[in-house]
Amino acid sequence: MSLIEKTFIIHGVYYISIPEVGLNILCGCPADIVKHLIRLGLIKNTEQKEVVFETGPNAILLSDIPVQNGSFCNLAEFPVLQMLYRQGMILPNHPNNNGQKPILVGTKNSVNAQLEYIYRGNYGLTTVDEMIEAGVDKDWAKEILRMKLKFAFGKIKKSSEFIDTVIVDDSQVEIKKGVNIKKVSTNQYTISYKGESVEIDLNLGQDQKYLPPYNLNYVQVKREHFSIVHSGDGDGWDINRPCMSSIVIYNGYIYLIDCPPNLLTTLNHLGIGVSEVRGVFHTHCHDDHFNGITTLMQADHRINYYATPLIRASVSKKISALLGAKGEILDKYFKIHDLEFDKWNEVEGLQVMPKFSPHPVETNNFIFRVISGEGFKTYAHLADISSFDVLNSMVVDDGSMPGISKAFYEKTKDQYLEQADIKKIDNGGGMIHGMAKDFKEDKTEKIILSHSSLDLTSEEKEIGVRSSFGLQDILIPSNAEQVSRFSKRFLNAHFPMVDFQDLRDLINCPIFSFNAGDMLMKREKSYDHIFLTLTGTVEMIDAKTNTTQPLPAGSLIGDISSTSNKKINKTYIAVGYVWVMKIPSNMFWDFAERLQINDIILSTQKKLSFFRSVPAFSEMAYSPQLNIIAQNVEKVDVKKGECIEKMERSFLYFILTGTVKVFYKGKDIGTLSEGDVLFEDQVLFKSDQSWFSAETLEDCSFYRISSSFLEDIPAARWRLYEIFEKRIEK
Repeated sequence: MSLIEKTFIIHGVYYISIPEVGLNILCGCPADIVKHLIRLGLIKNTEQKEVVFETGPNAILLSDIPVQNGSFCNLAEFPVLQMLYRQGMILPNHPNNNGQKPILVGTKNSVNAQLEYIYRGNYGLTTVDEMIEAGVDKDWAKEILRMKLKFAFGKIKKSSEFIDTVIVDDSQVEIKKGVNIKKVSTNQYTISYKGESVEIDLNLGQDQKYLPPYNLNYVQVKREHFSIVHSGDGDGWDINRPCMSSIVIYNGYIYLIDCPPNLLTTLNHLGIGVSEVRGVFHTHCHDDHFNGITTLMQADHRINYYATPLIRASVSKKISALLGAKGEILDKYFKIHDLEFDKWNEVEGLQVMPKFSPHPVETNNFIFRVISGEGFKTYAHLADISSFDVLNSMVVDDGSMPGISKAFYEKTKDQYLEQADIKKIDNGGGMIHGMAKDFKEDKTEKIILSHSSLDLTSEEKEIGVRSSFGLQDILIPSNAEQVSRFSKRFLNAHFPMVDFQDLRDLINCPIFSFNAGDMLMKREKSYDHIFLTLTGTVEMIDAKTNTTQPLPAGSLIGDISSTSNKKINKTYIAVGYVWVMKIPSNMFWDFAERLQINDIILSTQKKLSFFRSVPAFSEMAYSPQLNIIAQNVEKVDVKKGECIEKMERSFLYFILTGTVKVFYKGKDIGTLSEGDVLFEDQVLFKSDQSWFSAETLEDCSFYRISSSFLEDIPAARWRLYEIFEKRIEK
C-alpha cells in the first residue's frame, strides 16, 4: 500500500494525504476550492467524543506566482477558516484542538503575502489611524475598533499566531515528521516520505482555468428600467450555488453587488458580458464577496467601483496583500466613486444609500431606490449582518472595553428593519451572520433569505423565500428598447474617426438573439454579413489549433478583411444568451468606401491579426479597445546585436519578427520571440529605469505603443502583471 496518496482535484490543484503522520496537503488553493473538496468527499463529517466536526487538509502548498490565466492562485482564507473552526483546530476544549496549527508551505514571498492577506481578511483595517486615513472621524474609528475587538475575542492577532509556515527555497525542507518537500522549478515540487515520492505541478495550461464546483442553468436577463437579478444566494460552503450576490439593472445598465468566486461563470450563464458591467457596489472584503474581482480587473475599460471610503480602503489593502504589492492599486483597475454613509448618493440617476453593518471587517449594506409613477421603488441588500442576539450580547456600557454601545445596537437594528419593496438578508446564523427570525415583523413586501447552504425551516419559510439562480424581480419595467442603444456605443468605439451621424445606417441594422450554445457562424462556410455582439459572450473556436477564445460584447465577428464572401476559418458559439446586430457585408463596405476609411480598416485588420495572438491581450482579442490599440501602434526595426536597453522607456514593445535575449537586473532570464512583450514594468510601475534590458539575436521588428496608452485598460495591465510575475519568478 502506498504511503502517499495523490488525488487530482481540478486543473492546477491536488490533494496529498500521508495517513501515517496525519498530514493532508492541499496543493493549490484557488477560489471555492473548499467546495471542491466537499464535493469529492475529502471534507466530510466525523465524530469524536460526541462532537461532530469536519475532516480536511491541515496544510496548504501555495503557488509560486499569485496569478495564473487571470485568476488568483492563492486564496487560503476559507481553507484556513475551515481548518480552524469547522475542523475545530482553534476551538477551546474541541477534540481536534491538539496544538496543531494550519501550515502554509511555499516560497518566502508567497507565504508572507498570504499571511498579510489572511490578516486583512480577518480584520480589515486594524488601527484607529488606518480608519482616520479612510475618512472616519476619531470617535467613530474608536467605536469601530471596539466592536472589532469584541468579534476578535479581545485581541487582533497576527496570522503567524494561529498559522505555522514552511519556507521552501532551493533545498529540501521538512514539512512534518519526515515528510519533505523540494522545489524543482516554478510551481513544480516533489513531496517525499520514507523513500516514496510524488510530483506536484501547480501550473495551469495555456487554455486552462480553475473550474467552479457547481453547474448553473442558462438564463436570459431582461434589461429593464429597474430590476434585481439574483445571481447567488449560497455561502462559502454551499457546493450547489454561487455565493450571495445580486445584480441591479437600472436604465438597461448592469451593476453588480459584490464580486463572488467564479464571477465570470455566473455572468456567462446570465448572458452578461464583462464589458457590459457598468459598475460594482462592494459590501466588504471577505473572500466569498471579494475574490471574483479579478474578472472585473480583466475588462477592456475601468469599471466604476462604488463603496464607502472605509470599505474601499479595506478591500484595497487586501488586494495589495494578495499581489505582494507596495501601496494600494485598486484605482489602477477601477474608476473609484466614494459613497457617503446614511445619505442618498446619486449614481447616474440611481439612488443608493450605504449603511454601516457590524462585522469583523468593515461592511456596508446598500439600499437602492428609483422613482416611478407610484413613488419610489426600493431594494435593500443586507450582506453579512449580525443577529440581534449576537449584537445584544456585544453591548458593553464601558467605552474602554471591547463591545458596542446600546445606541449602536439600536441604530443597527432599526436600519436592518427599514421597509423596502424587496430585501435580501444574510441568514447564515452563528457568531457573524444574520437570522431570519429577526425579520419576523419586517413590513417589507418580499424578503429573500440568503447566505446559507442549509434548507429553510418551516419558521423561516413563513418569513422569507429562497431565490433560484437568475430569478429577476422587476420593480419598474422598461418601455424602451435597451439593447439597441449598445450598438451606438460599440460602433463609436470601433470607428472613432467617424462622426455619429455617419453611423446611423449601421445602427439601424436588425438585432437578433441567440440561445446558449447556438452556433452563430461555422468554419469553412461563407457569409454575406458580419455580427456586432451587443450583450453576453461568444466563444471563438479554432479546431485546427485546439484553442478557444471568449469574445466580449462589442466584438465584430465574421470576415471584415475582404469584400468577398470567402469562407471563414473559425467557429463562433454563444456561451450564454446573446444579442447581436447583423450588418450586411455590402452595406459595411459601402459605409467604409463612402467615408474613405477602407485603408484604415484593412491596415488595422492586419495589425489585429497579430495582436489577437499576443498573450497580453488574450482577454480583449476582439474588443473595440484592441481596435484602437492597433490604430495607434508604430513599427520599428532594430539591427542584430543592439541593446534595447537604450530604446525609449515610455514604450511597450511587442516582437513582430526575430528573437531577443532578455536580462533582469543583468541576469539572463531567457529568449523571447514573436508575440512576446518587453518592458511591461513601464506600464505597471512607471519607473524611470527598467529592471529589464534586452539584446537582439538577429534583425528584429517590433510594434511599439506608448505605455501610458495602456494604463486605463485593466485587461492589458492585469495580463502584463502576470507576465511580469512569471519573469521575476524565473
